[in-house]
Amino acid sequence: QLETQQATSFDVISIVGMNADCTVLIDKQPTDWLLYNRIIGLLRSAEPKSVGNYLPAFEEAERLLCSNTNGNCALTLLFLSDGKPSDEFRREHGWGGLSYGEKMAQLMRPRIDNLVSMFGRRLAVHTIGFAGPAENFEILRDIASRPSAFGSVGKFQAPSLTPESLGLAISSITNTLSATTYSNGIHKAADSS
Repeated sequence: QLETQQATSFDVISIVGMNADCTVLIDKQPTDWLLYNRIIGLLRSAEPKSVGNYLPAFEEAERLLCSNTNGNCALTLLFLSDGKPSDEFRREHGWGGLSYGEKMAQLMRPRIDNLVSMFGRRLAVHTIGFAGPAENFEILRDIASRPSAFGSVGKFQAPSLTPESLGLAISSITNTLSATTYSNGIHKAADSS
């Protein structure tokens, strides 16, 4: 969108790190070359960690999405992960015989459903599993399957471990955002968290 000059100052991006702190790395910054360079800087300085907390990251992304007061704005929520969440649950709170994945899905489903029902077709939910083929993407698949029940778009992708493949996956999200914008009669402004 930058190269074709389709991005406007109303198209903003927020990025939440799915780390132990679930830090807001970028907060509602306009989509321009400065933001692009900032994201490249984040990518160059980022170090993979073993912690990827889905629930706190989702809560922070939800806060950012809900802070958008423009009812004509197309929204995208993207989870980019190497697969398994690292959220810790205490067994003494009772899992009811559920596996870790089932418990995680049980906790994520109502949160995703509530968010999608709040925004309807304006919100597309994308998940990208970026890891080897043996990785279990069960939770990411489940998250992406939820929006269809609310007439919205949800899509899971597992690109190969190359920058080109990841770039294509992210480009397809941009295309979905543009389609959401135009098919719903929504103003072109977009917010990706």
